[in-house]
Amino acid sequence: MTTIGIIEDDAVIREGLRTYLNRLPDYRCVVVAGSVEHFLEAPLTDEPVKVLLLDIGLPGMSGLDGLKLLKQHLPHAKVIMSTGNDESTYIFRSFNAGANGYLFKKNLFAEVRNAIESVIDGHAYLSPIVTRKVLDFFNAPPTEQIEITARERQIVQCLVDGLSYKLIADRLDISLDTVRFHLKNLYKKLRVNSKSEVVSKALKSNLVS
Repeated sequence: MTTIGIIEDDAVIREGLRTYLNRLPDYRCVVVAGSVEHFLEAPLTDEPVKVLLLDIGLPGMSGLDGLKLLKQHLPHAKVIMSTGNDESTYIFRSFNAGANGYLFKKNLFAEVRNAIESVIDGHAYLSPIVTRKVLDFFNAPPTEQIEITARERQIVQCLVDGLSYKLIADRLDISLDTVRFHLKNLYKKLRVNSKSEVVSKALKSNLVS
């Protein structure tokens, strides 16, 4: 029996997934929640979750922010991320944080069974749409050489790891104002306007691993 956990804030999608998966032979949804916080508060079941379907854009703690915590809570579970956002930075951040699969919500119901079977068999799963985004990312023309300081490189790595400003400050033992100061400089150097753009450009320019 493949036991499934679902964290999805859209009630229609959440209940639709529960109904669909429970109708499949050898599949059973054992924990279903609308947020990471509610999932962690749910009583433990006799059957541990083997596969967790995790939405990225959640209220409260996002799927990305909650992924490492959930991996600690369910150390043996495979995690498949789902999102309506196909930005390549979210894909890389998800796998960097420990995800095993990545689904685009547009094709969620058509692909979820294949995704679950793939991760259970020990393989990573990428939605075909996501695969094209990854290929486009690596086939993009090389960007110009960018020089950043050691501290700025540390902050970019923290962003790639999905940390908030506060967690970056805690990790590097600096103030929030110092984090914002370095980010402002990074925006100028990289000629971007958002954290996700910083991550994307940094990865393309090999500024971090």
